[in-house]
Amino acid sequence: MGNRKHLHGFDEFDKLLSRLPDKIEQKVLQGATGAAARIIAKEVKNSAPEGKGKQSPSSKTYGFLKSNIVVQLLKNRKSKGQRGSRVVTGDSFWGMFIEFGTRYIAARPWFRPAVEAATGEAVDKLKLALGRGIEREAKKLYRGK
Repeated sequence: MGNRKHLHGFDEFDKLLSRLPDKIEQKVLQGATGAAARIIAKEVKNSAPEGKGKQSPSSKTYGFLKSNIVVQLLKNRKSKGQRGSRVVTGDSFWGMFIEFGTRYIAARPWFRPAVEAATGEAVDKLKLALGRGIEREAKKLYRGK
């Protein structure tokens, strides 16, 4: 699902992060985005549709949709502008069919509305975690000198 949102208003954090060594910058970003993504993942799991009745062959093979929803850390790919974390449905490919529909079933959006509902809380958590992470790592660097 290629629709990505870009956050604005993080210029001060960006300036502070750029002053840290790359490895520490990545550590702070991974921690902060992971904390924010866990909030979104919780909401997405709560919104995930659950089948009624007999278990489908796909869920027997790959597990239930809800149990496949996880936070995935992105590798350090600064050149592509990707750092941080994302929420994925893992092996539960049929979640996309429910979200967008097919020619046989009507769309029943559950993922996007859950992300939208959790975004405010996740952004607040991101700000808090970035601030704490920058402060913690800066203190370590200062003590090390």
